[in-house]
Amino acid sequence: MVAHIYSYEDLGLIGFLRRFAAAGFNGDRSSARGVAAYADHSPQDLLARARQHLQPTGLTALFGGRIALTDGLIHHQDIRRALGILREVPAERVLAGATVRARGPAHRRRQTPARAHPRGDRSGLDHRQGPRGRGPG
Repeated sequence: MVAHIYSYEDLGLIGFLRRFAAAGFNGDRSSARGVAAYADHSPQDLLARARQHLQPTGLTALFGGRIALTDGLIHHQDIRRALGILREVPAERVLAGATVRARGPAHRRRQTPARAHPRGDRSGLDHRQGPRGRGPG
């Protein structure tokens, strides 16, 4: 997960488009290429990389840092769960990230039910379109 996150730090928009095209315009394959570039890095190398990039750069800094925000909210939970370090994200952060995510093109992926109406029980998230879905942020 750390390799996935920081593989985008080296890319600007042109670099991302090149990687995406080389992956046949498939997001999963594009991410796999980025992770593969870090295959020879140790966990210590990846942690050092994370410490060097506390401020987003490259692709994640685009759109006012919104990509970094949503990636951070989503992927830090992936890492924490794997390590058994649970954390409840404050509702205002979930709302900010979910709002960015719901409005962005990545929200329209094949995994997203058509015309979904996401609603967070505690976060205040409420996108008023399509059938309702409820749950924690």
